[in-house]
Amino acid sequence: MDDALGLVRGQSALVAFQGERGAYGHLAIEQLWADRAMVLPCWSFDGVITSVREGTASFGVLPVHNEIIGEIVGVSAAIALAALEVIGHVRVEVRHCLLGAVGSPLEAVREAYSHAAALAQCAEFFSQHPAIAACETYDTAGAAREVAARRRRTEAAIAREGCAQRYGLQVLARDIGDRANNATHFAVARRGAQRMRLRAIKGATSVARDEARAICTATADLLRTMLDDNGLTTDAVVSLMLTATPDLRSEFPARGARDAGWSQVPMLCAVEIDVPGALPLCIRALAHVEVPDGHTVRHAYLRGAQALRPDLPHHEVARQSGVRSR
Repeated sequence: MDDALGLVRGQSALVAFQGERGAYGHLAIEQLWADRAMVLPCWSFDGVITSVREGTASFGVLPVHNEIIGEIVGVSAAIALAALEVIGHVRVEVRHCLLGAVGSPLEAVREAYSHAAALAQCAEFFSQHPAIAACETYDTAGAAREVAARRRRTEAAIAREGCAQRYGLQVLARDIGDRANNATHFAVARRGAQRMRLRAIKGATSVARDEARAICTATADLLRTMLDDNGLTTDAVVSLMLTATPDLRSEFPARGARDAGWSQVPMLCAVEIDVPGALPLCIRALAHVEVPDGHTVRHAYLRGAQALRPDLPHHEVARQSGVRSR
């Protein structure tokens, strides 16, 4: 992991962290990337994870362990659940300060705002100052920004000393953490490689009459339903096979597929065997798609072709009736 981190730390990147500029997560980014990183502040740890998972940010830094309070509860589990790849860790020195409005004395402070983890690292300070209540908020630097905006003598924030200059506050007390050599370890995460599988999606529909426009429209609607119901686009389609019953002679279903935007998908169009009693005026589709491992495939049967799958739950049959909301 350290080798991977060494390779990326010299690159320009957009990096997400939890909190406001000036937070310890922001400091972690500066330690790794200096001025080569653009930062993406996020309200929550989940916001950081989502930004990385969805590709909005290239990397995310997340606190996983503090040397006073131990594990930052839930963060490592959330990283694993999102299937992010942790490529290394960075140790960030933590020196908490009490920051207040300019001109406010320490004796006037009645509320100290900060992230829950930071408040827990300052238990001794609160025991020595029983008149000051610990007030939880979403971030250390965010607390400094909010205290500066309100300008109340009775309020202070617990954050890095650098936040005083950044947000226009004064330092009321330095090094108020329970231990002088405190530090938080941040994981550096990126989107993990997604395992893909080749799956097949089946579909069928019917038309009222053998007419070119009806064939193309029904085919396009069927293929759109197959993609929509599986949350896919044509980029995921490897190949497509279409068949039509012998009573459909006015147009190839493949024409409807091309008109629907499937022109870059390799496809084959064929005529079904003329079996007595088979569903007439029927078009079938078999699409081979690449989907993430564990993806549940949903097949699509529209119009009269619903009779081909009486095993489908009633609600799913109704949803696949071919009536599309606009």
